Amino acid sequence: MKRWFCKAAALALFLGAAGCAGKSITVDLRHFPNPIMVSPIMRIGDKTPPTFKLPEYSRFNGESSMVATGSQSQRVEGNYVVTETRSTRNTYDNVAYQISLATSGRPDLVVVVDELRAGNWAHASLVAIITEWVGVKGRTFDPKAIEWRGK
Repeated sequence: MKRWFCKAAALALFLGAAGCAGKSITVDLRHFPNPIMVSPIMRIGDKTPPTFKLPEYSRFNGESSMVATGSQSQRVEGNYVVTETRSTRNTYDNVAYQISLATSGRPDLVVVVDELRAGNWAHASLVAIITEWVGVKGRTFDPKAIEWRGK
């Protein structure tokens, strides 16, 4: 009974730690050369989005994701309990790359994020599986068209 309780407690602690620990994913565009607007308002100081359709330079679609798994097993070897823990973490992030392709290296273009999706999923039983993702869709515009509409 005591050995069973120790195994159950160790497994519960591991699964709890696997579900709560670790870094969440982020999309970091702080050092990106283009202004990125996460709003239909395209200029600082405007109070409404444009009233007419602006010509698009390009579109982009990017995603950042993370999948982590973890498991634990125990066995008795003589007077010792040997615990083995396995974990993996795979990340994927192409948001900045997709925006770079859409801007063709032009730092003067305005990047507008039209859709921002995020989600996560977790399962914890004998194996803990956690997945998180952020998806971004948007357009790029030439700033001359944005400046012109205000004059």
